[in-house]
Amino acid sequence: MTKPENSKLIVLDIDNTINTKNLNGEIQLVKEFIDLHTKIDLKKNIKIAYNTTRGISRVLEMLKGEQEYFGNGVISALNGSLIYDLKGMQQLEGYTISNDIRKMLSEWFIKNTDITFMAFYTNNDIYGHVYLKDANNVDEFYKLHESSFNHEKYRCISDPKIFASWIEQKDINMIEFKTADENKTNEFLINNPNINFSFDGHFYINPKGINKGSGLRDLIRFIYRDETNLDIIVAGDSKTDLAMFLDSNYMNIIVGERLPEIRNENYTKVKDPKELCSILSSLL
Repeated sequence: MTKPENSKLIVLDIDNTINTKNLNGEIQLVKEFIDLHTKIDLKKNIKIAYNTTRGISRVLEMLKGEQEYFGNGVISALNGSLIYDLKGMQQLEGYTISNDIRKMLSEWFIKNTDITFMAFYTNNDIYGHVYLKDANNVDEFYKLHESSFNHEKYRCISDPKIFASWIEQKDINMIEFKTADENKTNEFLINNPNINFSFDGHFYINPKGINKGSGLRDLIRFIYRDETNLDIIVAGDSKTDLAMFLDSNYMNIIVGERLPEIRNENYTKVKDPKELCSILSSLL
């Protein structure tokens, strides 16, 4: 795409960057972002894209009733693993990962697949984490899925914070994903994974070399091919977003209080999504 004069690309995280919880605990886009997007859609020299830890199916689920406000946006999902056109509702070809890995991830994360079990392998240990939405404890889970899972193979942790703590201290060389559906087990493996830790025990898994930084580079290549004559503005709120802040020439905006350790001239700090939208609006 030919870049108009004074072109800007705004790349935003979604959760806690452009949305917030209402009084009923429901996640909603802030009104100020909706107003901002309406203005951006009228500008030929400004494009907006999104970079999220979520999978595509989760993004689309979250956007029910609000998708129109994302206009012609392109989204980098799973921390940069998948690139998706929200207008055309289709996955775009990628640059950073192989076609085989992208196809595998697409089958799991564009469709609304529920993972029920993950196992993390090191040279010496195998630990599984069970998602207990259909069981009250690990033993009950195995009884429900005994035809799909070998209970003896794994040492299991059901508390996600404890599990994340264990992972953070280990050198993980392979991750196994499984889901059990009517006694049929689907699974795939990621070798030498990249694990991004966010906050409060949250972590995100990607193929090696994939993070929000690679996702940002892919978004730039999809939309404009290169960074020539392009002002880039990125915003996010947690550790996974740090990989987007690749260049001191970008305008890097931190939202909220999850990254208090960053204090230098290369970053602008705002207190909440509303203040972020106010700054972005002033740049249009």
